[in-house]
Amino acid sequence: MKILYTVHQFYPKWYTGTEKFVLNSAKMQQRFGNQVKVVAFGMDAPGKYDRVLGNVVYKEFIYQGVPVLEFRYRGKEGHLNEVLVDEELKEFAQFVIDSYGPDVIHAGHIMRTTEFVHYARHAGIPYVMSLTDFWLICLRTIMLTPQNQICSGCSNGEKCAQNCHISVDYCRTRYKQADEILQGAYMVVSPSRFLASMFEKEFEGLKVRVINHGISTLYLRENPKVYGDKSSVIFCYAGSLTQHKGVHLLVKAFRELRSTNAALQIYGSGPEDYVRRLRSLAEGDKRIQFKGIYCADEIASVFDGCDVVIIPSTWYENYPLVLHESLISCVPVLASNIGGMSEKITDGFNGYTFRVGDADDLRGKMQDIVDNPAILNYYKKNISGFLQPTVEQEASRYLKVFEELRKTGKNAGR
Repeated sequence: MKILYTVHQFYPKWYTGTEKFVLNSAKMQQRFGNQVKVVAFGMDAPGKYDRVLGNVVYKEFIYQGVPVLEFRYRGKEGHLNEVLVDEELKEFAQFVIDSYGPDVIHAGHIMRTTEFVHYARHAGIPYVMSLTDFWLICLRTIMLTPQNQICSGCSNGEKCAQNCHISVDYCRTRYKQADEILQGAYMVVSPSRFLASMFEKEFEGLKVRVINHGISTLYLRENPKVYGDKSSVIFCYAGSLTQHKGVHLLVKAFRELRSTNAALQIYGSGPEDYVRRLRSLAEGDKRIQFKGIYCADEIASVFDGCDVVIIPSTWYENYPLVLHESLISCVPVLASNIGGMSEKITDGFNGYTFRVGDADDLRGKMQDIVDNPAILNYYKKNISGFLQPTVEQEASRYLKVFEELRKTGKNAGR
């Protein structure tokens, strides 16, 4: 079977949750004997692409055994972060699909690649969509207003116009296009029940199947630490350093901790202006360390070197992989009390949750742990043996969907 994956960006330059999901999925389908290719938008300078088709430049390469076709426009393409119809990309999408001849298209994220699913519908090629964020509902992707207030939904575009000051007509048109894309998919899949419910609420009649993301345990191992009443506590953040991830709240909360026996390690990268802001907030507190990024094969040492992982996001995180990697590694988690995060954290049992956006509440929960570090033994005991689908199990569930498509010969659309 030939499977074509589409995604808004990909390795080696982009390596967060969605990219990891697509890479793991593609590699597993290869192991099952299928032929795969990933099509992704790229952001290298146009001169670094060696092939041209119309206004599109592209290149092909292999990443960890997976064939990748990366493309971009010769000129500016800022509109691609918003639009659901892109006439300029039609010819290229048709060329790629006709040349490869996929049996099914798996859309890992359709930002910047919407024309591939549009042409799939036209050509009668079924596509499966995996939801990893709110882009089809929210132009800002993260369900936050420009004032960083949590949004409850787009309401057919009405709230987008009201809260984000976007043209009502544009919002309604985009909503209709999103509905057509979703309803045209053979199956829409979400990794969390929360994200599925948000989409089912917005789009009438839409049914979203939940398939949890699988976690690769290749580089993970159980953290064996045991704590006493006076043990030191190392808090850890690992992920993108961006505003909606709430890292500034974490730094603020940590600085107010009454302890010389605690430390904060921050892993990740992000926009320069936000990283400068974080470093400025942390300035003068030697307990805070910026550790940079880490590779996949270094993840065990990250979790071995910390005691509590903190996820302070101010948006509806739907299925943060670091949360599940932490639990598999037997490291307690302290997370915001919204979105898919609260599906896995039972407050006071395997970790803590705190009021989203509330640095004081976060500090209080951190202080509780610092004052009584032995409580971590209780959490670790409850976490031990945490069951999480593997990448093999996740890929097997998708394979059943793909095989059903091949047997029934169903076209896109229901």
